[in-house]
Amino acid sequence: MMPTLLIVMRHTVPSGNQGRKSRSGRVGTRGRAGAIWETGHIPDRGIIPTGYERTLPPEAQLLVRARRRALTRTARGRLLDLGGADTHRSLWDGARDVADATVLDGASDPRLPRLAADGARFDTVVSVFQLASSPDLDATLAAIRTVLTDDGHLLFVEPSTQVGLAGRVQRLVSPPLGGVTGWRADRDIPLLLRAAGLSVIDIRRHRVPTLQPWLRQVLDGVAHHALAPGAGAEPASPTGPA
Repeated sequence: MMPTLLIVMRHTVPSGNQGRKSRSGRVGTRGRAGAIWETGHIPDRGIIPTGYERTLPPEAQLLVRARRRALTRTARGRLLDLGGADTHRSLWDGARDVADATVLDGASDPRLPRLAADGARFDTVVSVFQLASSPDLDATLAAIRTVLTDDGHLLFVEPSTQVGLAGRVQRLVSPPLGGVTGWRADRDIPLLLRAAGLSVIDIRRHRVPTLQPWLRQVLDGVAHHALAPGAGAEPASPTGPA
């Protein structure tokens, strides 16, 4: 499994925010384990994986694309997408409730702290595998809190931590794999959000039908401002694997 991952990682990641409008239609995607993800949109079929996508097992790519597309039905107002893959450039074309979308090139994009310093404000911030990718997560979360409006929402799709033996394996392999993939599967994203002053108000976990031990689940959720850093409500109980 590891040699395949290394070969895929040699692709380069194009930059920029140009993109064409994508087609949509209702479709369900069935993985090897028989799970169906109702996306409401065609999940970026036929697109060569770039960015974080190219480091995911094929089954995880399908699931992450489906959950990412589902965000277009939830996002509203002025939107900031942390990006991280080329498909984010056209993701918001035609999103019904999005008035304006700014797409970055990942959590390390220098425009994020610049937007925060310039007083930019967004009703929705989107992160897909970028909280797991950020080399300075504290700074990234601080910038997100700054640009998020008082009643704004952070929508996220991130790898999920595991418990028991699977969790021990995940914690063991995540540091070396993080150097290859660019993201860490062993970050407890809901806990880290709460510590940064963001309350998780909705969270769901989805099984990934793969034999890769470090990525057995992906979570998606919604967070908003807490009263004070570290004083948010406990994360909502997961609804269980999809």
